[in-house]
Amino acid sequence: MEPQVIISLTNWKGRIYNELTAPVIFSYITQESPVPFKVVLVLSSDEFPRKEAEVPEGILKLAKGCENFEILWTVADTGPYKKYFPVKEKYPSLPIITVDDDSTAYPHFMKTLWKLHSEHPDRVIYGCAGQPYSWMNRHSIDGVRYGVALYPPGSTYDLDAQFGIKYFKFMDDEFMRLLCLLNGTHHVTIDANSVLIINGFAQDKAIGRVHGREFREIGDMWGRLGSEHPELKKIWEEKRKIPN
Repeated sequence: MEPQVIISLTNWKGRIYNELTAPVIFSYITQESPVPFKVVLVLSSDEFPRKEAEVPEGILKLAKGCENFEILWTVADTGPYKKYFPVKEKYPSLPIITVDDDSTAYPHFMKTLWKLHSEHPDRVIYGCAGQPYSWMNRHSIDGVRYGVALYPPGSTYDLDAQFGIKYFKFMDDEFMRLLCLLNGTHHVTIDANSVLIINGFAQDKAIGRVHGREFREIGDMWGRLGSEHPELKKIWEEKRKIPN
């Protein structure tokens, strides 16, 4: 049966051999879903030059035994951007749900996400940590993903992963925020912790980096982008005025 939605995640050598990686993937494969879906694990042959020979046996068994799971190989290692752009290229007409590779899905994950998507089919779904961020202007269409996001077809502006790396390094949440904002895509939010068991230790370390040196760099990143691409800055400033 052809999938109607894709759940996408990626991984890297520093984590793929962790004993919890295959169970995390399995938690998505075994979802009770109102619609057919496929789980896609995106890996880079630049990082894994021997491809399947370097992938843990547990993950290979899932790929061989589960029709709704595939390993999608891409060449360039674009870090977290891999979980969106190669999948969008292969499945351009399907909604894409992106998740973090250390977050296990609750059994109701797909039911909850698909219900919300059915109610708001043209809106991006942003996960947030509890209540929507108090420091974000959630009355506008601007928003940042946490843990999970669902992107309907046509919801992102046409810029590629290399553009994101150039201006936002591997802070993919900021780049996806830009793509949706430039596109004028509205959003709804969901408490990510209501559908995912999030690895708090890993997330806390990431948040610590953001609120330290990397957080201070975000303004510089956006400033450089606006300086080098005034046409995008103009769109960005206009779109941020749109009520959500």
